[in-house]
Amino acid sequence: MNTEIKTTETSPAPGTATTLSAGLKLRPAQWADLKPVTQLILDVCIADGDPTVAVTSEELER
Repeated sequence: MNTEIKTTETSPAPGTATTLSAGLKLRPAQWADLKPVTQLILDVCIADGDPTVAVTSEELER
């Protein structure tokens, strides 16, 4: 499985590619992942400077 990710974002380094570990195992999301995923979304929104756009666990359940 090719796990190479390429980005077109202008920061931090334009045109860079990140290769993930060959041992990375991906799996479908499960309902038990709901709260950690919600927290991850909030953390990213805070890092981007706008936590008001983060969704709640209840919103994701719908």
